[in-house]
Amino acid sequence: MTRPEDFTHREVHTPRGRMHYVEAGQGKPLVLLHGGHGGWVHWIANIEALARTHRVIAPDLPGFGLSDPPAAPPELPDHVAAAVGFLDALDLQRIDVAAFSFGTTVATTLVIEDPTRVERLALVSPPGLGTTSPESSALPQRSSAAARRGGFRAGVDNTMRELMLCNHERVTDPLLDMMVEYVGLTKYSTGPISIGYRMLDAMREIELPTLALIGDHDPFQNHELDLRLANVRGALRGVDARIVEGAAHWIQYDQPELVDRLLLEFFARP
Repeated sequence: MTRPEDFTHREVHTPRGRMHYVEAGQGKPLVLLHGGHGGWVHWIANIEALARTHRVIAPDLPGFGLSDPPAAPPELPDHVAAAVGFLDALDLQRIDVAAFSFGTTVATTLVIEDPTRVERLALVSPPGLGTTSPESSALPQRSSAAARRGGFRAGVDNTMRELMLCNHERVTDPLLDMMVEYVGLTKYSTGPISIGYRMLDAMREIELPTLALIGDHDPFQNHELDLRLANVRGALRGVDARIVEGAAHWIQYDQPELVDRLLLEFFARP
């Protein structure tokens, strides 16, 4: 597993406080937005490949990872304002964006509010595409129960196996060490934002080239996979939507080589 210390770490001061980010490569800027309960490390398996053609910039939003926490629990507009402040601080104007899970709510809102800044948008495991299954609704309780029985690490391990990854051979001790650290650094839950976000409505307002990736083993999605795929394609007016086989919620870590290829092909389109 690639380690966090293998990357170049930087920080920048923004109106929302000091923000930490990882940077790699040269070329057109590609900003990677993370999901909830983590940080830039949600993209740790992909940065090296994506940096072959792009200047990859992966920030920790305020309250995540090594960035400063906000003064009060943030709502979605606060996260979007923080992302805009980060882009402004680095003078990033014409960019590509790939966002994961909760990060897709930030990315789509940013695109709707400032449609000239982003040229291509990739949404990995976007929430808000349909109804929630009873199985996925019970996942937080099962992880909490595992944590009560075996400690915080056991709860993270349960989440990795039941939600994030279907290829359990990837749930290694180094991965758990990293995720225990970064989940522990998370100051706020983004679950209510993701649950309440109307992603399909947001997609209907997006006119730039967009790619959506859904894992076929994602407990949030797989109970109505074909319907969600059809809904996304309809909302995006025929822009590309793909089912990634052999992947749960954390698609880009479950199937990194495939996701790298799909993203690089998408961002290379004229």
